[in-house]
Amino acid sequence: MNLLKEILRILNEGKAEDTIVLDLREVNPSLCDFMVISSGYTSDHITSLADKLREELGGRYEGDKGCVWVLVDLGSVIVHIFTPEAREFYALEDLYSDANRIEIYAQDS
Repeated sequence: MNLLKEILRILNEGKAEDTIVLDLREVNPSLCDFMVISSGYTSDHITSLADKLREELGGRYEGDKGCVWVLVDLGSVIVHIFTPEAREFYALEDLYSDANRIEIYAQDS
């Protein structure tokens, strides 16, 4: 859970919006334990957020400058950062609707 808290801290400090955490341990444990889905204002903003995650936590990054969706694979946690339009279009929350959502409290983020 420390990794998850660090991810939430970085996203919060970077002004990410509408962040949710999905617990996939019972739904799709071969993929990851947790999935974090968040939004950034623009392509540059989502790239900046992903760069900060990689800078502080490592991991593998998928997405290029100008893209609308960036993925950071941190092993047990996968972080998806979208522009609002791309997030609505791809609707990962709907795809994993059977996963439990973890409440994010102000002190956690």
